[in-house]
Amino acid sequence: LVALYDSGGVWNAVFSPNGTALLCGSEDGSAVLRSLADQSELARLQPADEAIRYVFFDPAGRPATADNKGRVQFYTVGGQPDGPLLAVTASDVNTWRDRFHFSADGARFVAVLADGGAQVYSLPEGNQIGPVQAPGHTLLRVRLAPDGNFLGVCGEFGAQLLNVESAAPRLTVETSPVRLMAFSDDGATLATVGLRDGLLRFRHGSSGALLCDPVAIYSPYECRFRTGGKSVVIATPDRATVLETSTGRPAGAAMLHASHVVNMDTDPSG
Repeated sequence: LVALYDSGGVWNAVFSPNGTALLCGSEDGSAVLRSLADQSELARLQPADEAIRYVFFDPAGRPATADNKGRVQFYTVGGQPDGPLLAVTASDVNTWRDRFHFSADGARFVAVLADGGAQVYSLPEGNQIGPVQAPGHTLLRVRLAPDGNFLGVCGEFGAQLLNVESAAPRLTVETSPVRLMAFSDDGATLATVGLRDGLLRFRHGSSGALLCDPVAIYSPYECRFRTGGKSVVIATPDRATVLETSTGRPAGAAMLHASHVVNMDTDPSG
C-alpha cells in the first residue's frame, strides 16, 4: 500500500485514460497527478479556493476538477488551466457524473445549471453552444449523444432528446419521471430507468420505439452501455447485472457484493 497524496483529505480519485497515473482531489483545494510506476508527482493542479469534490479526465485525456461551488476547470497535462471556469450545479461526490457529460470526441461538454436546465460548451475554448437546454427544469441527468448534436435530459418531467444548437425538442422519450438515461456508443440505442417504477427500457435511439419489454430493477443508481451497445451494466445497492439490450435478459450471472456499492465503472474494452 503506497500513499499517493500528501495534503488534506482526498474526496475523489481517478485513473488516467492510459492507466499510468492517478489524479487525486483534496479538501484543501489542490489536486495532484502521480505516476503509478514510481509514485512521482507528474503535475500539481493550480489550487482552488474551495475543496475539490470531483476529479476526472475528458476524452482527450485532459485532467479536470470540480469544486465545492460547482465550478469545473480543465487543465493541460502539465497542470496549467486550459480554458475558463465552467459552472455546474454542485453535487454530492457520488452524483457528480449525473451533472455533466461529453460528446464522444470530447469537443462538446454539457453541464447542469444551478437555476435549472443545462448548458452545452465547446472544448477546449469553453464557448457556449446554443441556448440553455430545458430551462427551469431540475435535471437528474444529462447525456450528450455520441455525435454531440443532441442532448438527452431527464427528471420529474420524464425524458427528452433536444437539439443542441436550438434547444428544440427532437423526441419525447418518457412522460413519467426518469432517473437515469444512457446512449450506446453508436447512438443507436437509448436506455432509461424510471425514477419511481424502477423500470429499465431500451429504445431505438432515433424513433424512441421500445426494443423489448421493460425490465424491473430494484433501486438502480447507474446504467452504462458496454462497448458495442449490445448490453448494459445496471448497478444496484448489492450487485451489478449485465443485461442484453435486445431482450432485457441477463447476460451472465449477477456480480454480487457483500456491502453497499457506491460507484461502478467499465474498462475501455467494455
